[in-house]
This record gives sequence, C-alpha cells and structure tokens, in this order.
Amino acid sequence: MSIDNATFDQAGFLITLFKHKKVSKKKLEAMKPFLADLCEADVESFDREDFRESLGLAPPKLNFFVDYGQDLTTMIAAADVTVMTHGLVDSFPISGKGKVRFEPKIFSPDLNARGFVNSDEVEEMMEAEGYRPATIAELLAYARVLPNKQRKFSIVALCSIQIGNRHDVASLQAEGKLRTLRKYWYGAMWGKGLDYRFLGVKIRK
Repeated sequence: MSIDNATFDQAGFLITLFKHKKVSKKKLEAMKPFLADLCEADVESFDREDFRESLGLAPPKLNFFVDYGQDLTTMIAAADVTVMTHGLVDSFPISGKGKVRFEPKIFSPDLNARGFVNSDEVEEMMEAEGYRPATIAELLAYARVLPNKQRKFSIVALCSIQIGNRHDVASLQAEGKLRTLRKYWYGAMWGKGLDYRFLGVKIRK
C-alpha cells in the first residue's frame, strides 16, 4: 500500500533516522512546520551541499567511487542522464578494476581578459592544488552522488580520450528538465557566456 507514492517502509526509515540522530521530542515538535514545507518543496532539485550550508552545517561526508565492474552505459543510467551526444559511448572506453574511491573538487577558473580559458590552463590550476582532471567515469560517479550540481552549471571532465587525431572530453549539463551528457573537443575555448566548471579528483586509498 502506498500514500501519495510514499511507502510505509519509507516512513519507517524516517523513524529510524530520528532515532539514529537522537532527535528529542521537543526538537521533533519544532521540526513539524519545516517538514511540512519540505513536503511542498521541489526537494528533488535541491543541492544537498548548498542546503546544508544554508542551515549553517558542515558539508556532508559523501562517498565517491567508480565501480569499474560496470560498463559506461550502466554508469550513464545510474547518473540519470536523459540525453547524450550520438556515438558518445563508443568515444570513451573505460578501463579500471574494482571500486576506486576519489575526492572531488569543482574548479571555477576566472575568465581572463579574452573572456575564456583553455583546457591546459584549467589543468595547470588543478595540478597546482594536487588534483588531476576527472575521467568520464568519475564525472558520472560524482553526478550519481550529487545529481543536482549540473542544474547550476555545466561540469566538464577534462581527462581526454584520443580517437584518431581528436581529443574528446565529456560535460554534464542541464537543458530545461533534461540531464544531458555532451562530448566536446579538448581544444575548446571555455567561456563565452556559458557557465562551465571543471571536476578535479584525487584518488583515495
């Protein structure tokens, strides 16, 4: 039996959560109007990191990893991508073993006087902080954990794949209600009125 698409099992999860967080009766009473507001809000579009920041809380401790037991098509489905560039899957061969954890960071370079930056400049910025450009697999794993980041800006994984004489990179972006995965040339000039950010990663042991 369901209530407006929410199940009793899901309601039971809330009770378990309140117990785990040791929510007092007084605090739960104070939370009631806010819970009512959340029921009306479009919470599926919320960015959890931003939400916690608005409450004065530290960023959530999230677990980012790539499962190399999956093929690229499965990774794309897990990231809830609805539209992608034709032939994209064939352009990005996946290599790796097991589950590999990583620490992500979004880089937002200042545009120079030209109004854009190139990929090499962004990579230099990452390397200066001990990061490297993300692969498409890491980009999709990031989107699986934080699915609404791309609604705020396009996220590019600059770890390029060479097919013939062309170096391709992947970008996640939102186009209306669609979640898109696009293929771009590594030599593109990033900027020119479009809000691009770049995913860097550190591999965690």
